Amino acid sequence: MGKKSIDTKLIKDVLKKFEESEATSLKLELNSKKLKIKKAIPIQPVISDLYENQIIEQNKNIIEKSDDKDKNVFIEADRVGKYFSIHPPDSPDRLKEGDTIAHGERMGHIVSMEVVYDVFAPFDLVVKNIYINDSDPVEYGQALYEVEAI
Repeated sequence: MGKKSIDTKLIKDVLKKFEESEATSLKLELNSKKLKIKKAIPIQPVISDLYENQIIEQNKNIIEKSDDKDKNVFIEADRVGKYFSIHPPDSPDRLKEGDTIAHGERMGHIVSMEVVYDVFAPFDLVVKNIYINDSDPVEYGQALYEVEAI
């Protein structure tokens, strides 16, 4: 009795189509042979690109100081998560007190539920104080920066 061999070309075609598809598992039975395959799905943070909407939402989370003569305001976290700076600690581009930031420029990130949300400058500003460090947990409404509008 001769063994029936599996058509390798057919298997390669099926595997290629499976790879290109959005399917995450495959069961194949051919000539009484069974094959089960599952794709590993990597979990990666999704970077938010809702730039304008995020700036509008963030503008709602700015608290002006009660003293009208003082132009300083606080930029608050608009969600719960973990804060991260845009640049590594040894980078000369890392946000620091005294930096001038243009409207719409990224100041940092808050990672929440594995999604990265940018913290944007809601207007042209000078950074007066930074109240948060990398990897610090943040609460909704927590002050991240004290800034002065320019």
